[in-house]
Amino acid sequence: PNQNGVYVPNPRFLYSAMAMQPEINNSVLEIARELAGGGLIQLPSSYKDFVNEETAKDIKRYVQSPGVPAEQRVQLYKLAWDIIGSEFAGRHQQYERFYGGPPFVVKGQAFRNYGFEEADHLVQECLDSYSLQETIETEQGKTIV
Repeated sequence: PNQNGVYVPNPRFLYSAMAMQPEINNSVLEIARELAGGGLIQLPSSYKDFVNEETAKDIKRYVQSPGVPAEQRVQLYKLAWDIIGSEFAGRHQQYERFYGGPPFVVKGQAFRNYGFEEADHLVQECLDSYSLQETIETEQGKTIV
């Protein structure tokens, strides 16, 4: 709780998450793009391509994959397109990148609230946990006190 008795998140963890979230979101979208590959480009423009006598056979033959009929594959790719390629997807990506403020401000807050003393203490504790003399004695089979 703060001085007014209101529970607020620890700024260290809050700003860390805010600084990382846009990068993680972009990474997830990039992975989805790579997994989808060129499949998004071959999507039919409308359901009418499935019922049109001239196009239905080709779509059912060339858009399917083993064990997945064309209709299901198109459904999945249309969902992927909504997430990574549509106008909504572009606006949403922009929102996710900047909703917390300009990246330099958010990262500055993360830097100012980072627990440097705790990290320094952890490193020092690790360094203090062994010494050259202890290593020599261990290798010579002596008991360390």
